[in-house]
Amino acid sequence: MTETGSKAWTALGEGPASDQLLPHVDRPPWPEVTDETLRYGFVSYTPAAAPSAFFAALVAARSRRDQAQAEALKFVEGQEPYAGAFVARLGDLAGPVRDFPRVAAALQADAVKPASWLKAVKVDLDALLARHGGEPGYFASPGYREAIDRIWQSYFALVVLPGYDQALLADLARSLWLAHLVDLAVAPGASTSKGVTVLDLTPGQVTQLANATIVLPSAVFPLSPSR
Repeated sequence: MTETGSKAWTALGEGPASDQLLPHVDRPPWPEVTDETLRYGFVSYTPAAAPSAFFAALVAARSRRDQAQAEALKFVEGQEPYAGAFVARLGDLAGPVRDFPRVAAALQADAVKPASWLKAVKVDLDALLARHGGEPGYFASPGYREAIDRIWQSYFALVVLPGYDQALLADLARSLWLAHLVDLAVAPGASTSKGVTVLDLTPGQVTQLANATIVLPSAVFPLSPSR
């Protein structure tokens, strides 16, 4: 048998057809997502030991978009069992967290030069705590954690109801970004006389934090398509 009879040659080049499907396209592999990138570059929700009733309802309704939207509307409107849980305005919350959107917007607007940006984080958080009479330990307090969880639930509700209140959705997202920054860049047990203590992070970690993106929990999202 001749060579041309033993191989399937193509007119595109000098190799077998299996090697010539995309002869002129160099397809590099997708970059690997490291554990560090997942930790610093993505804002993710960790349910409490006892997840909220609303989050549990969304998990149960994942395969029924109409049911999930009905639950989200009940949550937003304050119907039972969700009375008082929805954050309709960040200004309605008590303490420093009520100003998270404003502080986050200022930090996100700054050019990220790691050393100077971390100094700006400390300055802005110290000013935030001073304005509300809080201490650095505030960021580890049960009240703060409860407020952040309410912000998460409210964010989920507005994601399930697209277009309901885009301005509020943006404020909630900024607040969750700042909470993520506080969790990973600030030591919660800092001396009150020195304000918050910013951790010694690498330039790569700082850049990832500054550009961190919210990731929706896979236990709920994506919802099933509308029927």
